[in-house]
Amino acid sequence: MLVVSSFGASDRRVTSALAVRRNELVAAIADEVVFGAVTPGGRLA
Repeated sequence: MLVVSSFGASDRRVTSALAVRRNELVAAIADEVVFGAVTPGGRLA
């Protein structure tokens, strides 16, 4: 198993900005992305 992190050693808590960075990294390396539910006007829309 390969574990890849976009966070630095100083990142101790998940913030909205760090969550966006994480999601962008996962989407970039994924072969396929499936959204189970998306709210109109939400962060994923």
